Order: sequence, then structure tokens, then C-alpha cells
Amino acid sequence: MRIHRRPISRIEGKYAATIGNFDGVHVGHAHILEKLVSVAKDRKLLAAVMIFEPQPLEYFSADSAPPRLSTLRKKLERFQEIGVDAVFVIPFDSEFSSLSADAFIDRYLVELLPVEWLLVGDDFRFGKGRVGDFRVLRERGKERGFEVEATDSITISGVRVSSSVVREALKSGDFQKSQEFLGRSYNITARVVRGNALGRTFGFPTANLGLKNLSSPLSGIYLVRVVGDEIDERYGLASIGSRPTIELNGSIKVEIFILDFDGDLYGKKITVTVLSKLRDEKQFASVDEMITAMKMDEARARKLIAEGAF
Repeated sequence: MRIHRRPISRIEGKYAATIGNFDGVHVGHAHILEKLVSVAKDRKLLAAVMIFEPQPLEYFSADSAPPRLSTLRKKLERFQEIGVDAVFVIPFDSEFSSLSADAFIDRYLVELLPVEWLLVGDDFRFGKGRVGDFRVLRERGKERGFEVEATDSITISGVRVSSSVVREALKSGDFQKSQEFLGRSYNITARVVRGNALGRTFGFPTANLGLKNLSSPLSGIYLVRVVGDEIDERYGLASIGSRPTIELNGSIKVEIFILDFDGDLYGKKITVTVLSKLRDEKQFASVDEMITAMKMDEARARKLIAEGAF
């Protein structure tokens, strides 16, 4: 799969394409991508996906934008698994956001990426003021020589599959629903970075994940499964939050206490799969009270494991 970052000149080839954020690449996204790949093969075209960095809501409302369900890297890995041939990562900036719907079509679907067949979601909007829609695309496609098709939304138990529904399921601790809508268990993959080593002094040495710009839709204490470069599959506890007992107005951190493990994971990449929520994050009256709660969390996690709950 070829990845074109900030493409500025015409890309050789003939393409079937789709456009969107594809945050989390849930089952609805997978449906679109699988259809794209199938049609591309039938028509002897290359299957291409156009995405934006940052995502539009992150550009317009950085402080209130919803947390991502996946990093860009994980998103690209999922595209490749499905069989996408090329990905175009378009910078979403002031210049791009000011483009009219017609200017976007001419610049990106005709001049830059010669599209012969375009597939979009039934709710797709584009151009300044979000005035572009499927009708506009279809009309301009006839004029400019490409075909446009819309795909219906995918529903599960009458609920439209969307990234926002997945976030709400994760936030509420409904991991069965999030797995059903994602098509897989929710996980976080990142490298272990050095923290302030406070966990070790409490008797709970943690692996701190370097999330960079990725926030998390989760908050609280969770039972997780951990696997990585130099660690076989283990259970652990994840603390996701701002650690209010330790610091005021702290940034969001993901800290993993791996059960029955005493290795060095600094710089190693690990994948943390969330299994169950144990409790909400809480500000305790003292560190001692917090440590007592952590011991109770560990005991509950071990009980769930012993019972074969996971």
C-alpha cells in the first residue's frame, strides 16, 4: 500500500476512491472499504482512500473535538489489511478549509487524483460550509467524467454504526457493544515511555504509554490484556485519567500495571486490550487511601480472571 502525504502533483494511475475520517475503522467503515476494493478489482482500478490530518473537528474545535478511536498508524494498518492500494493524507488547514465544493472536486478528484469511480457515505458533506453532498458530487461527476455511488449506513439492532456510538459505548463501559460495532476489541498500541516512577513506590510499577496527541475515550480503572514486543500475553490493570490524587490539572495518562511481571519495557511497543471497567477514576483524601483502593482493584481483577470471566 502506498501512502501519499501532502500530495501536491498529479498521481499516476486510475482510481476508485472513497473519502472520510474512518476513525476507528468500525464495521460501517469496513463495509465501505471492502466494497471499494471489490469494485476496484472488477474495474481494474487502484483502490484509494482520502483522509485528512488533522480531522476536521480537531481543526475547527481542538479543545472540544472527540477523542480518536485509533491513531493514524492503526488506521493505515487496517486499510492495508482490507486491501487498499493507496492512501492520500490531505492536510486539513486554513487553505483547505476555505475551498468551495467545486474547487475541492477539481483540485483533488480531477487534477490530483484521477478518480473514475467514487464511493461515499450517505451523509458525506464537503467544501466550505459543508455545502457539498452526494447530489453535488454526482452532478459534477457527470460533467468531469467520474461515476459516484453512495453507500447506505450500516445498522446493528436498529442503531446506525458510527464512531460516536462506539465512543459512547466505551465511555459507559459497554465493551460488548463497542466490540460489536468496531468488529474487534478496543485496544491501544503505543510505546512505553519513562514516567515519574511513582507507581513503583506504591507497590504498583506501571508501564506508561506514550500517547503523543492521542486522547482516550476511556477514563477510569480497567482490567486489560497486554501483549507486546518482549512480553507474552498477560493480564493487567490500566489507569486512564489525570491522576487527581497525585497532581492537580494533570494531563491524561495511560498507566498499565501488568500482573506478575517484572521486566523492562521502556521503548517497547505494547498493545493493551480493554476487557472490563472496574471503577471510575477518583480523587482520594490521601495517597494511603488511594493505595488501598488499588489493592482492592487488583483483588477484583484477579477474581474475575480466576472465574474465567475473560
